Amino acid sequence: MDRKRRNLALITAIAVGITPAAIGMISCSDSPTAPAKKVEKSLKIAFLSDRDGNAEIYIMDADGSNQKNLTNNAASDEAFSWSPDGSRIAFASDRDGTHEIYSMNADGTNQTRLTQVMNLDAIRPVWSPDGKKIAFASWGGDNYEILVMNADGTNLTNLTHLPSHDIDPAWSPDGSRIAFISADSTWNLWHELRIMNADGTDRHAVITYNHILRNPVWSPADTLIAFEMSSDPRYSNIWVNGTPGQLTPQGSGTNANHAWSPDGFKLAFTSTRDGNGEIYIMDVDGANQTRLTYSNWEPLGEATDFPAWTPDGSKIVFASSQTGNWEIYIMTADGATVTRLTNNAAMDMLPQSSMSQY
Repeated sequence: MDRKRRNLALITAIAVGITPAAIGMISCSDSPTAPAKKVEKSLKIAFLSDRDGNAEIYIMDADGSNQKNLTNNAASDEAFSWSPDGSRIAFASDRDGTHEIYSMNADGTNQTRLTQVMNLDAIRPVWSPDGKKIAFASWGGDNYEILVMNADGTNLTNLTHLPSHDIDPAWSPDGSRIAFISADSTWNLWHELRIMNADGTDRHAVITYNHILRNPVWSPADTLIAFEMSSDPRYSNIWVNGTPGQLTPQGSGTNANHAWSPDGFKLAFTSTRDGNGEIYIMDVDGANQTRLTYSNWEPLGEATDFPAWTPDGSKIVFASSQTGNWEIYIMTADGATVTRLTNNAAMDMLPQSSMSQY
């Protein structure tokens, strides 16, 4: 501040009763506000492992280093999902006697029980796109229902209240709707892909078949929902709720565990069409189905599985038993470069990646 403006500030301050000692504070008002500190994030991979004797959730860096047991207790901790911002992980655990939903920071701290109803048997928590809510399926005594709650466990609400079994909730990209699978009370007569508003209103069936439906996954780019359909437990195909419907060819074995690319243009999936489980990729309309992995481990019949994209869509993490036990790998999205990340005698499975500050 120049001398003329400083003198004016001094005269004004004295006139309104501000002490000269505060003049420095007035002069500082010309300085720009300090920018908020940027949170640095890096690619982290969470996965399940029984290397410590029971199912636990682990985390590691993208190159396989710094592997850490996050949950670290004698219970079974599983069915986890990343929060959208990579700061927290929701999971199911039976550490208190029944399966309940918990959350923790992505470094394993602040483990918090979110559901407080014994015999709830809550499974498969999934975060809303804004990270403010968590949906999950729960056994209520007679059937499974879809419930939702705030991310801190408050405002627990049953959305379905149906006599059917309702499982596998999946949020729409804008968080306004939830897709789920509904089945008759015997699990045999019919299965439906249903959609409802996020508050449980306007429930309606999109597809009804006398076949098993599983694992609806909403495209991040549009209104398409990919899901598995099976008329025989030994086989399944991947469908979408629109044209062309069935994406994988009939008679191509088991096609399952599909995952949308972050841009919604591709689907990665597992198929046994070549005799054992391998990872493939295809366009959103089912075109250009391309094999990416070549593990060729015949004895287990399903050697490579659980593909999941990295947030930028450049890589795919997956599990493979090609060495005789399940390990975690990462490869480029074209399958050209494959890197093994874990190496132990335990079973490491179900990898999921996120950009995280931890």
